[in-house]
Amino acid sequence: MPRLTVTFEKTAADRLERLAQGGRSKSDVIREALALEEVFQRAIAEGSTVVIRGANGQPEREIVRA
Repeated sequence: MPRLTVTFEKTAADRLERLAQGGRSKSDVIREALALEEVFQRAIAEGSTVVIRGANGQPEREIVRA
């Protein structure tokens, strides 16, 4: 299995640490983020809009690349 060394800014490293809480490894968080990024890029390339549907009547939010 290939191994990677990645350097993050402090804010990104802190975010990764936060997301990895609850029994998830940092590697798992990064793998899931890559899978989600792939879905996002494919949808945008196909001309789709990515929307998060709010729970309990909260409004939907469109996700756009900054």
